[in-house]
Amino acid sequence: MPPQAEVILKNSYAPAVLQRLKTFPNLEQKGLTSWLIQNPVGTNYALQILEILKDLAKKEARESSVLLTETVAKIEPGKLHPKKLGRKVRDELAEKLHPVSREHEERFEAFVTSLNLPKEVKLIPPQNFEGNRYDLQISFENKEELGSTLKNIKLSLKKSAWKKLSEF
Repeated sequence: MPPQAEVILKNSYAPAVLQRLKTFPNLEQKGLTSWLIQNPVGTNYALQILEILKDLAKKEARESSVLLTETVAKIEPGKLHPKKLGRKVRDELAEKLHPVSREHEERFEAFVTSLNLPKEVKLIPPQNFEGNRYDLQISFENKEELGSTLKNIKLSLKKSAWKKLSEF
């Protein structure tokens, strides 16, 4: 990696990004470094993108820089703020690495919709759908609204749609 690129990275990102970049083969570092310099996506997104790229490159036996270029080409980066671009690139790469995860999330969203819960209620699955404990988030302004929402939740529990919870 050229010293000037290293200086630019050090000024734009936390040291962990440079460390992670150095774990890639020298030929790939150039393309990845250039993209990160041109698109200041932030340290967290940069680290996540690099981590996913490493795993995806191994899975597909392809170069990380090529995978990044293909992904960015689908997104129309010129229309996005760098942080939004970082999020979009990370999400696209993650979906490519774990395509079943997105399908699972979509099925869960459809399931939650079928429950017809009050808009003040959110059913939150365990992180990465690992485990059996779900969270229920209820928003309310006063005890009357809370009481009404709890009553609606109790009515909702009688629906057969809840039986599908075990599928997740």
